[in-house]
Formats: sequence, C-alpha cells, structure tokens
Amino acid sequence: MCGSIGRNGDCWNDAVNETVFGSLNVERLHGVRFVTRREVKGEVIDWLRSYNHGRLHSTRGYLSPMAFEKKWLGDDK
Repeated sequence: MCGSIGRNGDCWNDAVNETVFGSLNVERLHGVRFVTRREVKGEVIDWLRSYNHGRLHSTRGYLSPMAFEKKWLGDDK
C-alpha cells in the first residue's frame, strides 16, 4: 500500500484503502478472537486471495481484480 498523497481534508484520499480494509473487517475479522498473530495473518491472506481472484466488481465489468488486470495488461489470451 502507498501512503496518502492527497491534501488534508480530501475525502477521496484514503477511500479505496478504507473500503478494502472495511470489507476485510466485516467479512473475516469482526468479532473473531485469534490466539496468535499467525492465525490472523493466515486469515488475512486467505481473504485477500479470495478477494483478488473471486470477487466480481461491477465497475470492472464483473471481473475479479486479477482477471481485470490480466485483461488490461493484455495477458488474457
């Protein structure tokens, strides 16, 4: 992740990051008690894999983030 590059008070400054981390919290972490950091790390990695490879987004033509990137880069052959 990149640090903020917008001005103070810019409402779009961290909107994408906040959306992703909000989804992670609601879908996988909220209310779950983990014993070790390793458990948390494994859960976050599992969620990121499912998000990047399986979650369809209407703004990307109902493609997953990975499928959209492949198409955009021309690797969708």
